[in-house]
Amino acid sequence: MRRAATVAAGHRPLAERLVINLVDNALRHNGPYGWVEVATADEPGRAVLTVANSGPVVPPSALDQMFQPFQRLGDPRTNKDGLGLGLSIVQAIAVAHDATLAVEARPEGGLVFTIGFPHPPVHRPGPATDHRQAPGHQREPSPAHRPGPPVAHRPGPPPQRRGER
Repeated sequence: MRRAATVAAGHRPLAERLVINLVDNALRHNGPYGWVEVATADEPGRAVLTVANSGPVVPPSALDQMFQPFQRLGDPRTNKDGLGLGLSIVQAIAVAHDATLAVEARPEGGLVFTIGFPHPPVHRPGPATDHRQAPGHQREPSPAHRPGPPVAHRPGPPPQRRGER
């Protein structure tokens, strides 16, 4: 994978929420002198985001559980941060964007999340078209754009509900 700036297709506010949730989790579930790495890469057909940290050791068997709503790893009596929704939101956003989502437990501790967003579609310029009007020829305006007063509401009895007279 070549690390580089890249362009992805998607809904900007949702993609931002995905990144915020991943980075927040990487910071929150880390050691006192831990590190967090955020990187992008360009792969064929995908813009790839990787978020990794040096947090505690996570058993590979617990990886699927992390994406379930309201699930948090660790002792629920001592782990009071968050509601356990962040990664389920990340997964829902990835699915909505047709993005790939993978998580890997690092043997020395921490996690590596990899998300592959599709590249935006390539728009090729078509034949040049002159959309200007010929002199003396005007198009009829659409009904919504015709000048004149707005259509007024006609007074009358209110509509009746079913079964009423």
